[in-house]
Amino acid sequence: MKKRGAGSGQRVAPEGRETRDERREAQKRAPSAHALENDQIDALAAGPGVTRIHAERIRQIAYHQWTLDHDREEHDHGELALAACCYAASATSEKIYTKREYSAGTTFTDPWPWECGHDARPYQDHFLKKPTKKQALRLLEKAGALIAAEIDRLLGEEPTL
Repeated sequence: MKKRGAGSGQRVAPEGRETRDERREAQKRAPSAHALENDQIDALAAGPGVTRIHAERIRQIAYHQWTLDHDREEHDHGELALAACCYAASATSEKIYTKREYSAGTTFTDPWPWECGHDARPYQDHFLKKPTKKQALRLLEKAGALIAAEIDRLLGEEPTL
């Protein structure tokens, strides 16, 4: 609850909170995307993460022929996005599961959408293991490329290579 300052006519926020005017001033001082110059935006868009994801998407198309047509015909139930989630979670050593309840009980299954042949997550004795830094980067590259492929599929547009 805000109180009036003693005789100042200004609002005073409770301790640890800022007033609306203070928030507005802070927002004015903070850099925003609108304040960035075109060359700064280009540099951010061509950063190493974006570059690595783009290279992985090119590899998927060139090496595996996983084109927009393929994705439209074979993966129209969100499988690309789901696989991206699995890869991204694996990069952090976290595991995600799909919970299914049946009359006989509850099961938790790996939500990986395809046969194990396409699963490049790090396993050891049938269990996901903590990835190395190199493996984590590779998993995130694949996750990003799969998200890009799902966006392209939803938009119906061929990616620019």
